[in-house]
Amino acid sequence: MADVEQLTPDEALNSVAAGSGLHIFSGYIAENTDYDVPELNSLKTRCHYMKKMTRSGWVAAMIHANKNILRSSDWSVKPADDSDEAKAVHQFVMECFDDMDSDFDLILDQIIDDRLTYGFGMVVPAYKLRRGDKFEEPIFNSQYNDKRFGWRHMTTIKPSSLLQWDIPDAGTFGGTLRGIVQQLINGQTSYIPRERFAIYNGSDRNPEGKSILEPAFKDWWSADRLSQLQLVGLEKDLSGLPVGRIPEEYLKKNATEDQKALTMYMKNIVSQMRRNHLSGMLLPSTTGEDGKYLIDVTLMGSPGSGKETFSMDLLREFKASALSSALLDFLSIGQNGNSGSYNLASTRSQLWSKSIQVYLNSNSR
Repeated sequence: MADVEQLTPDEALNSVAAGSGLHIFSGYIAENTDYDVPELNSLKTRCHYMKKMTRSGWVAAMIHANKNILRSSDWSVKPADDSDEAKAVHQFVMECFDDMDSDFDLILDQIIDDRLTYGFGMVVPAYKLRRGDKFEEPIFNSQYNDKRFGWRHMTTIKPSSLLQWDIPDAGTFGGTLRGIVQQLINGQTSYIPRERFAIYNGSDRNPEGKSILEPAFKDWWSADRLSQLQLVGLEKDLSGLPVGRIPEEYLKKNATEDQKALTMYMKNIVSQMRRNHLSGMLLPSTTGEDGKYLIDVTLMGSPGSGKETFSMDLLREFKASALSSALLDFLSIGQNGNSGSYNLASTRSQLWSKSIQVYLNSNSR
């Protein structure tokens, strides 16, 4: 066996036994390198699609159900111990909360919304010198006059505005978050050191955390595409594929300009056929020797094939699968023929309540 280097106790304590395995390159985290879902590979596109998901009613129900339960929970600040110093610090922190020019409950609401939707929420406090309430600008006024620095307000950072994470040696040596680079709306960038912001993500390894919508993305994507196809079908009010028929010579290369214009006209008809207040069609009544119209538009398909029923069943399946990913499938019980017993709904809701408790107890960094 090869010789193994012997470490002193101090060297052993200071050495790194293992890396975090976090995939980060030049400040960009690539933890979602799923080739089946390339839309979630980067933070920018992930924020775009997560925001788009919340515009669906049933996905918004997932967010609101979790958010309202989380917001209904009480929060408190407790002294570190029973010493007078700890109690004094506790009193000062509570004074800072009450002395802000913005409601902390609204800030907390936005943090929870960002964490549920995007996987993490961030907040940056702004400070003021507590010198009484004699200033013309209300933002500088304070209920206290002890010349100590307190909180003026807290600004939440939009996750989609984050450009880079400053985590040196994250993959090899574990790494420590030292700051972030934010893209401002004017196109400029701003570096915010770690000491200036708080991040809530429930993860010690990946600062981007994990959105509760991420496991439901593929089901939402499929349901969204299927809904679009259904709407197109309803708008066109068709039960088949529109087919236009014109004489063969109209399709040849040596067709006249008038014949080519009519060919283009027919193409527009079959591609844009739909039922609305402007629906209508004007075609020549000329017939051939067989008595059939030389120019005609028909539907190719078999009406009543059951495709509509199948697509609706598939759509409900996609939605149910997405709700199950967040333990909220009991919300669909009793809808669209989805039956279930009270005991089943009660058991699933209790399981969801337990998951909410774990979510509340997750750590912030």
